Amino acid sequence: MGSWYKQLFIILNGLLYLVSIALWIAIPEELVLNLSATSLALIITLVMLVVYRKEFYQFYMSSFFRGMSKSFVTIVLLFGILGFINYISFKNPKQWDVTANKKNSLTDQSTRILKTLGKGLRLTIFSSKSEQGTIRALLDLYLLDNASIEINFIDIQVRPELVSKYGIEKSGTVLVQFSGKEEKVTNLSELAITNAIIKVSREKDPIVFYSTGHGELNLSAKENEGGSYLNQLLAQGSYDLRAVKLSAYSELPSFVAALIIWGPKQGFHPIELEVIKNYLKRGGRLMVALDPNVDDDKVADLRELLSSYGVVIGNNLVVDRLKHINGSNGSVPMLDRYHSEHAITKEFKGQVFFPLVSSIQKIEGSKGKLSVLAQSSPFPASWAELSLKEFVSGVITYNQEEDTKGPLGLYAAWEAKGTATRMILSGNSTFVINSYQKFSKNFSLFLNSLSWLVNEDRLISFNLPVVNDEPVFISAPQLGIIFYFSVLFAPLSLIIIAIVIYRRRIRL
Repeated sequence: MGSWYKQLFIILNGLLYLVSIALWIAIPEELVLNLSATSLALIITLVMLVVYRKEFYQFYMSSFFRGMSKSFVTIVLLFGILGFINYISFKNPKQWDVTANKKNSLTDQSTRILKTLGKGLRLTIFSSKSEQGTIRALLDLYLLDNASIEINFIDIQVRPELVSKYGIEKSGTVLVQFSGKEEKVTNLSELAITNAIIKVSREKDPIVFYSTGHGELNLSAKENEGGSYLNQLLAQGSYDLRAVKLSAYSELPSFVAALIIWGPKQGFHPIELEVIKNYLKRGGRLMVALDPNVDDDKVADLRELLSSYGVVIGNNLVVDRLKHINGSNGSVPMLDRYHSEHAITKEFKGQVFFPLVSSIQKIEGSKGKLSVLAQSSPFPASWAELSLKEFVSGVITYNQEEDTKGPLGLYAAWEAKGTATRMILSGNSTFVINSYQKFSKNFSLFLNSLSWLVNEDRLISFNLPVVNDEPVFISAPQLGIIFYFSVLFAPLSLIIIAIVIYRRRIRL
């Protein structure tokens, strides 16, 4: 009977050690439970050593124990080496995303921001225990790009005092903290978390004035010709966008990071033009798009103001016979090659189209640096058309006396030497209207340009994802099969095989 009890205790003690190891691996944060199970296993071992000390001494002196000791030391060394390798891998994690749309990786924007932060970023997750696995999978992607991020999980049912202290109202909230600033995220997505990181890492959000009152693109309109989708993207990018009338100012405030004039249809008052001119003199940043209107140019004064800086947005229509939208007769150029050295388009890939676009050129001998970011095909495939009659008739031909040969700039960046003044120039404003919200590259170009304009190069992103999620749903029985096979059956099978091989070796 004593032998029977001894064998039972040995088996139970061994199983308890296995359970302890499994607990430390599966739920390392449950210190009380893990320490209790480990302590119980050690106590049982010590009791057995005391009660069966004579049998243990005989076993200790046997050749079997010496052989087992050597094997045990070998196993410990092997696991020690594997553990060290695992530790190094944990501290320097890498992953390879083989999905077609890089759905399991962070976007370029998030990666750039994380690399500029350094240390000090803390993410605290307030959620129930059942939600923590899903949230951890997302936050682990951030750790891959910045291993210094501190991530803590707070069980809202166990720590109600912390929930009350930080004013948490929803399970699954992420508290983002950096440099004494904090932001709460309730929408668990990369976009929401990255925007929160941007906010806490900035001294303040850039204040951007958006000119109104001249027929500019209406950012509130939800119709196809409106700009509500663009407005939504700007809000998500943490820009403080304010619609203003320039006539209300004698001078723009110094806190204005950029001024946007996008697709005006009516002329500007001389006082408004003076406000714009003075703003640029002080090192201001301007983002302007002027659409072609060959028949009646209402914004000639604004074009003249730009020409005083050595750049011309012509009142013409660029035709590209080589690269264009089918059925447009060349009037909607489709571009896929960009300035390879400029920060806005250095790694930019994809197609952008400009419906009815004017040319952009630099005046010879003028100061300032004009970088053409996107241009039409070389002549004779493209030219700038000045005849509205030809365009209306649908028979567009190159006229040597009036038209301008390609290649022609359609989208450009301008910088003043020795000053902070910058400009983004576009010969078309409608490429970012609501109708084209499925064409993400159009909007990426706009957002990248604004980021560069306000010196936020880290926000320039080239892989803004617009993909359809196709989640894999796993039922409860399937989860049970995965758990029992991986946690119980597979390890037990390996143990049984090891015992069988060991016993065969002893017999031999």
